Amino acid sequence: MSVPAAPGQQADRHEPILPAVRLPGVVAVLFTVAGYVLAHNILYTYLAMFLIPVLLVVVLARRHAFPVRRPNLNRRPEHDA
Repeated sequence: MSVPAAPGQQADRHEPILPAVRLPGVVAVLFTVAGYVLAHNILYTYLAMFLIPVLLVVVLARRHAFPVRRPNLNRRPEHDA
């Protein structure tokens, strides 16, 4: 499998980036993506260590309020004699 031969840009000619950034909506998309990545990094770097104990308390409180009945696996089965 190969890419078909197609004419490309010449090595000595490069397109400037400024006209592409001036297109409508490009700056808004760039800021949105940058804000999302920044928020994600902040959440997982700084806030996660504070949220883990809070979430642990919530999980334990729910378990205490609604205990899960687990079967006793150490009990011997009863035989009908």
